[in-house]
Amino acid sequence: GSPIPFEPTVFEGLGNTISNLTISSGADRSNVGLFVRMNGTVRDIGFVNVNIEGFGTEQRVGTVAGQIDGAGAVLNSFVTGSVSGTGRSFTGAFTGANEGTVAFSYSNASVAAGAGAGGVGGLVGINAAGEQGQWKGAVKESYSTGTVTSGDGVMAGGLVGYNYGGAISNSYATGAVTGGNSSFVGGLTGVSTISDSSSPTIASSYSTGAVIGGSGAIVGGFIGEDLAQTGTTNSY
Repeated sequence: GSPIPFEPTVFEGLGNTISNLTISSGADRSNVGLFVRMNGTVRDIGFVNVNIEGFGTEQRVGTVAGQIDGAGAVLNSFVTGSVSGTGRSFTGAFTGANEGTVAFSYSNASVAAGAGAGGVGGLVGINAAGEQGQWKGAVKESYSTGTVTSGDGVMAGGLVGYNYGGAISNSYATGAVTGGNSSFVGGLTGVSTISDSSSPTIASSYSTGAVIGGSGAIVGGFIGEDLAQTGTTNSY
């Protein structure tokens, strides 16, 4: 049967760590992570030397959860190791898709996605807002120092691959970001754009890592392509 989502409750790490967590998905799983999908809170825990691999298409791949829903949160936690996804996936060290909150957390994991993936980020693959405005993904008081690498045609960012109406604040990325041909590559986020109901906001954040794109790539030191063209303040 299908894995059971992590519903509203608290997974309290008490400052402990989980070492050598290894997950290698089959192609039939849409969400890949310790919790496939979560609407509760994970806090005060470290994931050391993880090896998370998603091998399907249309997957959301991360260490803590494949997807964090609107009421979900990861707080005061960290990830080291490597996380990767393949075709048309969203991949991040903490979560592939964030509709909730990632705060007071960091990663130095290497994160990678193959050609044709949707988005890959140092912390979050896609940071999204709901179509009816009922939730808004947020990354705050967090950072990434690991490398981010993508194949062709991918949105790649040092912190967030695709900021789809979401909010980023008081956060930064210092790792190198390398995108393939015809990719959107940014030091903090590959693409920032308006969702159906929400404009993205990026505040008091920065990136310092090298940013490299292949032939035909759109590359920015901070944002690869800013389709919203508003909502970024006090950032560099």
